[in-house]
Amino acid sequence: GRARVVMLGRTVALETIYRSAAIAVLALLLTFFGGMALLVSQQARFDVVLFETVSAIGTVGLSLGATAQLDAFGKIAIGALMLFGRVGPLSAALLLSRGSGGSIQRPEARMMVG
Repeated sequence: GRARVVMLGRTVALETIYRSAAIAVLALLLTFFGGMALLVSQQARFDVVLFETVSAIGTVGLSLGATAQLDAFGKIAIGALMLFGRVGPLSAALLLSRGSGGSIQRPEARMMVG
């Protein structure tokens, strides 16, 4: 019921909330589309593909052994998901945190005139 997010006695800026939500949505979309691409292109069960995809995005290092049975496209897709999982969220956070240069507030100077 509060207008602001409070966590551990501190107020969390709305910009931080929006940024983290955007990163989470990007990761979920990539997981969904990566999993769908693997399901369409590979002969594997849904639960195995889902596990491999989430493991790759999370850079967990776990596998059910299905990665070795993937063809070249599947291995490239899993590798790309691993790369995004390692670099993507940080890069997305940096990309989303960049603001325009006009938002910088400089101190006011008092000058003697005349």
